[in-house]
Amino acid sequence: LVSDGVSVLVLLDLSAAFDTVDHGILLHRLENWVGISGTALNWFKSYLEDRTYFVEIGNCVSDKISMTCGVPQGSILGPVLFNLYMLPLGQLINSNNVSYHNYADDTQIYVSLTAGEHGSVDTLCHCIEQISLWMQNNFLQLNSDKTEIIVFGPQTQRQSVISHLDCVAVQGVAGSPWRRSQTVSPKSSCSITLWLCICNTHNISPHQLHQPPSVPSVPSAPSVPSAPSAPSVP
Repeated sequence: LVSDGVSVLVLLDLSAAFDTVDHGILLHRLENWVGISGTALNWFKSYLEDRTYFVEIGNCVSDKISMTCGVPQGSILGPVLFNLYMLPLGQLINSNNVSYHNYADDTQIYVSLTAGEHGSVDTLCHCIEQISLWMQNNFLQLNSDKTEIIVFGPQTQRQSVISHLDCVAVQGVAGSPWRRSQTVSPKSSCSITLWLCICNTHNISPHQLHQPPSVPSVPSAPSVPSAPSAPSVP
């Protein structure tokens, strides 16, 4: 976050991301981006291909259908392979001088700007256009209905940035209304524990926070009287 400035965070949402991974593109990533070849590459090829699925309801079972795309979900390799599939996306975002965090199908991009500056917002929107196009070329679908924008900063500056966002047409995203959070409350956006960590990082004084409701203490169990000692034997 920029002191006395505004930060714009975009939470990108993908539709059924793990199910649409193209096997040919993924194998190309493994060979040309990671350096896997020969027998090891054939292992991955056999892991991905020749899989089938069917639906069973009671005693009714559908025909088996071959899976021509997607990575096995619920597996250890699933998110790892998806991360490798997404490798060029990080390079694309970096080329726009936009900060980002990415793991599997969870991608967050953000910029910080000073008061009255809109250039970084234009750069961010241009980056989103490129991301949308890249995803189309890689058989991924950016879900504009669930893509969210959160603007952090003083209210007057937030409103200026939001008004500018309304004037910017973002191909592939702005056709559907973006979900925006204009008034970000620490209490509603993250747990009080996480917010305390963020505040400590940015040296925000504790009195600026809403204190969490106190948790009533659980009454202790009544003490059990000790059994009388046995009389001594004469």
